[in-house]
Amino acid sequence: MKKNILFIIMLLSSCVKEEINIPLGILTKDKLTKNQWSNYGMLFSYGYLMTFKADGTYTEEFIGEGCGGGSGKYTLVGNTLHLIAAENSLCPEDNSFVENVICKLIPESADPFYSESLKCGLASYYGSSLKPVGTNILIKDVESVIIEPRKVLAKTNIMIREKPSIKSKSYNCPQSDENANFQVPYFPKGRELVLYARTAKKEKINNIEDYWYFAQQDLDWYTSCAVSNRYTSMVWVFGGYLN
Repeated sequence: MKKNILFIIMLLSSCVKEEINIPLGILTKDKLTKNQWSNYGMLFSYGYLMTFKADGTYTEEFIGEGCGGGSGKYTLVGNTLHLIAAENSLCPEDNSFVENVICKLIPESADPFYSESLKCGLASYYGSSLKPVGTNILIKDVESVIIEPRKVLAKTNIMIREKPSIKSKSYNCPQSDENANFQVPYFPKGRELVLYARTAKKEKINNIEDYWYFAQQDLDWYTSCAVSNRYTSMVWVFGGYLN
């Protein structure tokens, strides 16, 4: 299942604006239905996405490669959400099916881009209360600032990294020509990135002073880059090499 993750995140952002007057930790039907809820949030590129409809039904699908998800009905009583799932037919060998799940909205979040999360059993989902541009956050202990999402291009072959440091591990990225597909130890010139946050302070590299940016590096599941055989679209890149 291939999805445009950027579109989903921008959709989440636009939906959140409609919910700005609903207090944190208060769950309403509007808050459920006007947002899409993912358990990967802004820090990862794949996982489960849950959508609620006004008719009392919901669907959950796995965003990424493979099967997963399902559908069912929900009821909202006060601040408690009850999910009654139908048997998952998408993964016939999956033995993890749970029919009844209770969810609660809590005014805290493991994802620093959000102010609250929907806690369903042991899983957390994010979809409402995206923090505003300019908010100071910690992205895996890195002091960062949320920025307005924007698309940029790599103006040369650049390194994309796990953390905002030239000492951090860098990613290998897929390339191809008329003869073969292969991996290169850099992010290719001309490919697109989408920036979502920056470091709190600038750094000077090769006499260029700029921020490091927390970015999405792929819009297609099959063109994502990897470090240590782990794939994610969310990486750090130095701003001095971006258009």
